Amino acid sequence: MDAENEMMVYCPILQKKIYDGDCYEIVHCGYGEIKKDLHPEITDWTVAINACAKCGNN
Repeated sequence: MDAENEMMVYCPILQKKIYDGDCYEIVHCGYGEIKKDLHPEITDWTVAINACAKCGNN
């Protein structure tokens, strides 16, 4: 496996593989530690927070 693929995780919210750094940001946006407008593709933060809490990738 190459280095780029190692940095990718499946995101159940976006239903695709994303960089682990984006996963980290989405989690912290959901908890209000980073501005939510950093990820405008997330339209329902309540759903996102619940999904992130159950996800083993973050």
